Amino acid sequence: MGVPPLISIVDDDDGVRLALRDLLASNDWRVADFASPQLFLADPASRASVCVISDLQMPDMDGLALHRALRARGTAPPLLLITAFASPLVRTRAARQGVAAVLEKPFDPALLFAALARATGRG
Repeated sequence: MGVPPLISIVDDDDGVRLALRDLLASNDWRVADFASPQLFLADPASRASVCVISDLQMPDMDGLALHRALRARGTAPPLLLITAFASPLVRTRAARQGVAAVLEKPFDPALLFAALARATGRG
């Protein structure tokens, strides 16, 4: 069957990031996780990722700015944005920018897996 595609998680909240990593790994995804967008962008995994799951609100660079940075360098895997503040304005900005999905915390894991399947074509 081969090596599963790499999903990267970017979240400054250790608990959320590690819980997501464990959830994805337990469902046969290969996962890399990063405590900040800057660490992610500096790592080769950022270029190998088939999808990125990022928090919206982080210090120094938010999830939408991360998406813009990926697009600017020509490597823009689908981005799933997770946030506790999924206002209509956030959803509209994310959609206009081409974000694959916005998931409001706390979210049902089934919604995450459905969004991942759509974003990666892995169902």
